[in-house]
Amino acid sequence: QQSSDARIRVEPSRSAAGGQCNAKQLNNRISNASGTEELLTLFAAHSASLNHIHAANLWNKLGKQRIERRHEGRLEQLVQRTLDLVSSCEARNLANITHGVAKCGL
Repeated sequence: QQSSDARIRVEPSRSAAGGQCNAKQLNNRISNASGTEELLTLFAAHSASLNHIHAANLWNKLGKQRIERRHEGRLEQLVQRTLDLVSSCEARNLANITHGVAKCGL
């Protein structure tokens, strides 16, 4: 019992951008992110483990946010990572990515 309590305390919080998490946890963090900064921080912290589902979720959420000039560098990195993942995307992933990119004005 005590060891599970200790494990719970050391896990990163839902709002924390960094920290290790599995694919489902990362997707939940993206879904619950509060804005552009948090979304791009999550991307930066987890870019190496980002999959096509995460990319689609990120772009879908980013398409609903205010994108500013200061975000351009990190958005370009996300574009490059997304291009790496396109071959593993299904139609729905591609639709979410395309819609989000268009809403961002890219």
